[in-house]
Amino acid sequence: MGIRWWKFVLIKFIRLHSAEWSFLAILGWTAVIAFGVMIPWLGLYADDLPFLYVNKAAGFMGVVNFISWVRPFGAYVFAFFTMVMGENFWLIHILLLLMRLGCSVLLWRVLIRLFPMMPGASLGAALLLCIYPAFKQQPLALEYTPHFLALGMFLSSILLIEHNLNQSKTAWWMQVLPVILSTHIFLIEYFVGLELLRPLIIFWILYQREKQPRRLTAAALINILPYLTILGLFFLWRVAIFKFPSYQPTLLSDLANQPLPTLMLLIKTILKDLYTTSIGAWIQAFHLPASRRLLIMSAGILVVTLAPLIIFFQRLTVNVKTTSRLQALAMMILGGVALLTAGVPFWVTGLPVQLDFPWDRTTLAFMPGACIWLAALLAFLPWRATAITLSILTAFSCSLHFQNANQYRREWELIRSFYWQLSWRVPGLETGTGIVLDQTPFAFHVDTFLTPTLVLTYAAPPLSLNLPYRILDFYKLEGKSIPPKSADQSIETRYGTLTFKSSINHLVMVEYPPVGCLRVLYPGDSVQTQGGFEDSLVYSNPALIRVGVNPPAQPPAFLGAEPERDWCYYFQKIDLARQQLDWQTAANLVKTTQEKNLLPSRPIELRIAVESLARTGDLAGAAKLSKVFPDNKEWQNQACQLWKELEKELSTSENEMQVVRSLQREYQCSP
Repeated sequence: MGIRWWKFVLIKFIRLHSAEWSFLAILGWTAVIAFGVMIPWLGLYADDLPFLYVNKAAGFMGVVNFISWVRPFGAYVFAFFTMVMGENFWLIHILLLLMRLGCSVLLWRVLIRLFPMMPGASLGAALLLCIYPAFKQQPLALEYTPHFLALGMFLSSILLIEHNLNQSKTAWWMQVLPVILSTHIFLIEYFVGLELLRPLIIFWILYQREKQPRRLTAAALINILPYLTILGLFFLWRVAIFKFPSYQPTLLSDLANQPLPTLMLLIKTILKDLYTTSIGAWIQAFHLPASRRLLIMSAGILVVTLAPLIIFFQRLTVNVKTTSRLQALAMMILGGVALLTAGVPFWVTGLPVQLDFPWDRTTLAFMPGACIWLAALLAFLPWRATAITLSILTAFSCSLHFQNANQYRREWELIRSFYWQLSWRVPGLETGTGIVLDQTPFAFHVDTFLTPTLVLTYAAPPLSLNLPYRILDFYKLEGKSIPPKSADQSIETRYGTLTFKSSINHLVMVEYPPVGCLRVLYPGDSVQTQGGFEDSLVYSNPALIRVGVNPPAQPPAFLGAEPERDWCYYFQKIDLARQQLDWQTAANLVKTTQEKNLLPSRPIELRIAVESLARTGDLAGAAKLSKVFPDNKEWQNQACQLWKELEKELSTSENEMQVVRSLQREYQCSP
């Protein structure tokens, strides 16, 4: 059966020279700086949260069924890593970091074997792949494990093909294994374009030892045939059997209906996408943050990345610095072809290739080609210039990834704050309630991603795939369920195997602004985002909030311990007491905030606090508190509305009414 695979790998690593070991060390250090620094403060994002919930509710096969409608084979990969991770989020982040690092090492070994006279360029391509700045969704660790697994399978397959073709005799399993690894396209179709490179690579390997055209062609066809068979089976399955459950191949129909305009648009799109992924990706790495604190931290990242790289490149041996122009050209052609073939799935389906969330995910397919092409291009420069360019690109890309990870860290803090504030304000919820949000500070989350944590906060076990609660984005309801066609208009949503059924009278509208506290909204309230959302507050039903539940709602443990009780904690409790018309409790809470020197963030929060004091007869305290926002137009309007309402509703002495009227004059309230 030949040597075992682990012995093969071990022997290969033992034979590495000191310069190569140094490169492994510098590659690992770079990966940690780019992606590892923020891991302790990262959580789960986007689709990762539904995977976690489904695993809790239905186990391994539940996750498989949840995602199999779009990833029938990759679903098992998602389910496996979800099961392994559990609630140890740091684990999946480390695993993805190691997978990305592993792909970089594999690319290095592939290129050094294909182009033995290009050791420096091979190192450069691997380094660039590790920190490729176009793809910035690394923190979505669970979602992208199949992608990097598929890329690793492709590169491993190429490495084994090279080994087999250059050996006079190999074990049968070594011949079969690269064919098995080529099935990565069934897991994730992102890298199907790379399979079109395989014939070119096989031909190049055989060309090194066989110059006779007829024998070369015959040998190439024999070795390519198994992989063409796998590729043919994939297209047969994808087009005729599985078909296109999400994105459709619109290019084909467009070419049939409007051939010339479609062709011109396609050429323009291809050129734009090639520029974006090969040049624009690196230009964006030089973006500097506006925040002074983040700028200082990014400068530190640049220093700790640049210094080891400079030392490493200075100590490289003369052999590593050698370059063959012919092989540099061949490597550049390989990278260029990889760039072109990478875009085929996206150009056929019309998916955009961009550098911003969420479409920066499509740049993953272009990543190997872009890095190979650039490394080969730099090989035409003097070695010193190449080393300096690689060092600068790597350092600034690490800084970009650090800044990006910091955005995800802040997003996780916003998510934690959202659910803790919601639990403080809403101790319990009637089953079937939908929490409706309009504009939020979330950059990477929509309602489907936020819902699992809501259910884990409010639902009693056992968990179900028929969701008892749901976060709903208002824009998805507007024009469909809102305005309703009937008094009991039904609301139904489906996401994979997760379903939610409710009605128009089971909605609670909530505001979660970028600055300020979460606020449960009532009919007639004013909000920052006016228009359709404000007009639809008539359907908000805070009566669905259950007050006397025991125990009250508690966010899941993975969100961490309860945050420090700041102004927003007390505001939620004040507003909850206000809902129950328990003005004395509300006023006592306001006084507690004053003792702790906690101040409102927005005029509407101040209004509720001032009203709580005024309705308990503490007009002097209310007047003093109302000075928090001097010369604020929004507060002036809020204050005038409040004092007019209190003048009509409160039974106070003449002296107290004089206080109210003096405040109206102070805020220049109209009669």
